[in-house]
Amino acid sequence: MIATRVALPGVDVLVVTPEEVADTVAAFYPRSARAAPGRSASTHEYTLATAGDRWALSKNGSPAGDYATPAQALLAMEYELETVVVARRGDRIAMHAGAVVVGRGACVIPGNPDSGKTTTTFNLVELGHAFLCEEIALVHPATHVVEPFAQSLTLGRSFLEATLAELPATGGTVVPLDDRFARYVPARIADEGVRVDRLLVPRYEPGTPGRVDELEPGDALTEILGYCFEPNRGEERLFDSVIGLVAACRVERLCYGSVEQARERLARLLE
Repeated sequence: MIATRVALPGVDVLVVTPEEVADTVAAFYPRSARAAPGRSASTHEYTLATAGDRWALSKNGSPAGDYATPAQALLAMEYELETVVVARRGDRIAMHAGAVVVGRGACVIPGNPDSGKTTTTFNLVELGHAFLCEEIALVHPATHVVEPFAQSLTLGRSFLEATLAELPATGGTVVPLDDRFARYVPARIADEGVRVDRLLVPRYEPGTPGRVDELEPGDALTEILGYCFEPNRGEERLFDSVIGLVAACRVERLCYGSVEQARERLARLLE
């Protein structure tokens, strides 16, 4: 068995797996996964082991589910760890969003599942921008700096196969997980936080021409709040923090009907 230490924002994790799964753990956390020297009392310890034709996941010695593939078990572990990161964020805005570095600022891409958030983050990395985070963006309420959270991106195999046939991946490496999912590991990953200067809200609209609409802060506020995780210390504090963030940033909506169309629009928007 191989032990891998994963350092996430505010969370220390030890993942123990068979040797053949260690590379998959590294594909999930390409910058933060390290050989593990040991554990502390605050470490969350996960163990993944074969159980017949299934994979059993345990947390701190207690059963945490069994899965058909190691990838499914690690995805479940990742989701649970994200809830811990959100719970320990303090006053920082925790937004369901990806983020990349564009020039000297950060472009944050908020959105719900199937909105195009991950696709847009993927496209921006493929256009050469450094990756900051995906799924969770942690933003300081006063400085508006978004922290790096060096996960990789989960993408459906069918999406990737269709996309890469037309647009081969050059900005990162695709690591297959199983017959349903793959991870996309960006080649350029930011090591330090970057101040947010743009909120780019994607909307997938099949069959429609792509466009970018600039949004007024007042019109975007309610929607952006809807992408935020529930606050730790009161709704009024979160409300005031998001008002400040939206007022300080350029807010735009990217509407697109295909990956190629989105990438073309993004290249023009951020050139």
